[in-house]
Amino acid sequence: MNISVAFIGMSIAILMFDFLAFSKKKMSASISLVWFAFAVMLILFAVIPMGQPWRKPGMSALYIPNLIFFGFSVFGLFLATIAISVLQTRNRELAMQVSLLNQENEHILQRLEALEKVDEE
Repeated sequence: MNISVAFIGMSIAILMFDFLAFSKKKMSASISLVWFAFAVMLILFAVIPMGQPWRKPGMSALYIPNLIFFGFSVFGLFLATIAISVLQTRNRELAMQVSLLNQENEHILQRLEALEKVDEE
């Protein structure tokens, strides 16, 4: 198994999951852009040093456990960022709802004060 092919495959999977999460509105645009940049960096990391002498073909067996661990770690971080993005979106929506409720509460208090003035007269 060539390490470069594994990195390119991992970056394509990240791009695919990133696009799906962004299109389903589970990830904000800024976080999606960070994951896109990370995937591009993985592609560059895999493609640029392909012909370098320090990348020996027989050494790939030593890198497989590290690559598997790296893949699971990246996938875990991706799921965590989706959860964070969903929570940020919910927090923003709740803040808007609280603002609307406060505005409605002020309106009700103003009407109550007006009614109390009418009752006093």
